[in-house]
Amino acid sequence: AVNTRLTELGIQGMTADVLGLAHLATALERNTTLKTLGCGYLSGAVVPLAPLLSALRVNSSVTDLDVDVDTAALEALFAALEVNTTLRSVLIWASPPGPVCGLRLAAAIRSNSTLTSASFRAVAVTAGSADAVAEAVAVNSSLRSLSINIACHEARSSLGAAAMRGAARNTTLTELSVGAVHAFEPAVHTVAALIESNSSITVLSLGNGWLAEPALPWLSRAMRCNSTLTKLDMCSSRLGSAEGVNRLAEAVRVHQRLRSLRFRAEEVPTADYASLDAALSESWHLADHWWRRRG
Repeated sequence: AVNTRLTELGIQGMTADVLGLAHLATALERNTTLKTLGCGYLSGAVVPLAPLLSALRVNSSVTDLDVDVDTAALEALFAALEVNTTLRSVLIWASPPGPVCGLRLAAAIRSNSTLTSASFRAVAVTAGSADAVAEAVAVNSSLRSLSINIACHEARSSLGAAAMRGAARNTTLTELSVGAVHAFEPAVHTVAALIESNSSITVLSLGNGWLAEPALPWLSRAMRCNSTLTKLDMCSSRLGSAEGVNRLAEAVRVHQRLRSLRFRAEEVPTADYASLDAALSESWHLADHWWRRRG
């Protein structure tokens, strides 16, 4: 509360101790130097959110928030983000798994004009509210980085797909991570449309299955229409056939702006990499990295 040098505070052992939370809330209300606040939980005792939200309404210095909250408290957190003007980055973990109505999240994304980075881990929204989230992402002009990951619940894929639909029309987002979205219909068409139509995203991270049928042909065709991606991360996707190698080679050959390409290569004979070797050798940005890795 009175420290004038502390800029980062991480409390991983938070419990539901009312007195302790009261002290933390009071400290946050008085402190003017803290920039980064992380609140975790221990032994399943999730931090009650109300005291923290109340303190953050008063505090004007915290810009980065990493918090693990009970799923039942998510809507209250989203409501607080809707009116917050100091936070620049949020990382939100939710437990236990289970979807919530995403209308509050949509309102926060649409109304907040100061957040530049938002990451959601194990956060799920009901399918009926996903379209509202998509529209909010589309019109948001402050976010530069959006991440939605941990695909342990079907509804999380709904949130990831909504983020991609919105990002396809967004003109300011530069980094999108949707590791929660795997290569199944209709996600394949959603990703293809995103890559084809978006002109601002430079970094894209995808989940599993994007280097196999039926996703890879769509991905390859979409990349031919894209001229802005510089990093494509598919490290959870396995490249497991010679045909897949050839299709990826086609995409790389026509996309000359890529500087980073990550994927898993398994069960493919070395001889079958000839087309990819040739394509990557032609890429001024990727050739050096590829040959150093391949030896």
